[in-house]
Amino acid sequence: MKLEKFLSEFGNVKAENKLLKWTIVVLACAVVLSLYFTNKAFHQEKIILVPPQIHSRIVIYGSKPSKTYLEEFTRYVCDLALNYSSATARSQFAELLTLFTPNTFKMYQKSFYNLADRVEAAGNIAHMFYISKVKINLQKKTITVTGRELLYSGTSKLSDSASKYLIKYEFKNGRFYIVDFKRITGGENA
Repeated sequence: MKLEKFLSEFGNVKAENKLLKWTIVVLACAVVLSLYFTNKAFHQEKIILVPPQIHSRIVIYGSKPSKTYLEEFTRYVCDLALNYSSATARSQFAELLTLFTPNTFKMYQKSFYNLADRVEAAGNIAHMFYISKVKINLQKKTITVTGRELLYSGTSKLSDSASKYLIKYEFKNGRFYIVDFKRITGGENA
């Protein structure tokens, strides 16, 4: 009698262990699938932004901005950096500097504030840049901006020339950063 009772209990424990092992396997599979789909959803997440002076819908997929986003931000950057007068230069450059990466900030801060000092000292100066073409290279993370550059002192035009600028950028945590901003000659390619 005791042997039958022992075998019966042993069978029950054995069946219970099988059920527990199966439950652990099912839960492990569910956790792995959950992690996979969470990661996939995170990288396909859309963020829709409307920063200052942006006039169209902008979409960011994971860590990749759309071309529309880059074009609009390019126009915003060029407005701040290249369309200024002696009255607005310093405040525009201060706003522009918030877009630079931390490791290039100091260099560009010195450069833009020196330009602001010269413009303010010159008096009635106005600099304008009219964009004619924006070329984006997503692989190299560069933007080439072509346009017409005008410089006025009062009402007299000091210069009128075609210009090209190169913007190197990074995109981190949903934010656009400028790595490099410089005027280039016609022979350089982005």
